[in-house]
Amino acid sequence: MRGAGWILLGVAALWMSQLPLVSSHPTCSVSQQLDGSFKYELSEPHDSTCDTSWRTSILGPSVNMEEAGLMTYTTNKVIARNSDRDDTLVQALTNQSITMKTCYDFLLHRAECSGVQVMTNCSVNCTRLPEQSQNKSDPVNPDLICFTVDRCLDPVTFGLCVFAVAVVITVVVCLCIYKPRCESNLNSPDLKSSRPQESRPQESRPEESRPEESRPEGSRPEGSRPKEFQT
Repeated sequence: MRGAGWILLGVAALWMSQLPLVSSHPTCSVSQQLDGSFKYELSEPHDSTCDTSWRTSILGPSVNMEEAGLMTYTTNKVIARNSDRDDTLVQALTNQSITMKTCYDFLLHRAECSGVQVMTNCSVNCTRLPEQSQNKSDPVNPDLICFTVDRCLDPVTFGLCVFAVAVVITVVVCLCIYKPRCESNLNSPDLKSSRPQESRPQESRPEESRPEESRPEGSRPEGSRPKEFQT
């Protein structure tokens, strides 16, 4: 029974892992580009199989469409649907963003996927948007030490780099100055004369064979007599 229970739990876990995850409702952000256009970007892209559209919208007291968590608005004009767009108003279009040539206070994005419709409202104050974009472009930490526009270091890292470079330069200078002096001192004649001379082992030479002293003929060594005189 216990084994069957573990099997059922495993099957249930496998089935749950195959279920699609429920994503949070997408949000929208607006930013001004360097060329003067305005980019409305969703927090996550939609699937390519979804039916999507972008619309200009105007806030008003009338309630034509309502969505939980969204502001009340009145739809004005469709400016993009799927991959088609109004080139007079839209500069660029992707599955996550739309770039407008002029700023709109409100844009509505619709996405219908598998019968489920999700609407996202993009709202911005166009009169204050350049000021907001400038604040976003300001450096987060004004104490950073910047060499170029995109290369900055904090004071601690900069100090460590300067210290490391100073240590390397000091070591190189010491090697260049003191090493030749040491070598010249070692090779000086005074130091050579003060060194103890190494004792070399004497080579053993074989004793030279001395030639026997020449004796005069007829001379015999003492104690030797002719056989006939020996008794």
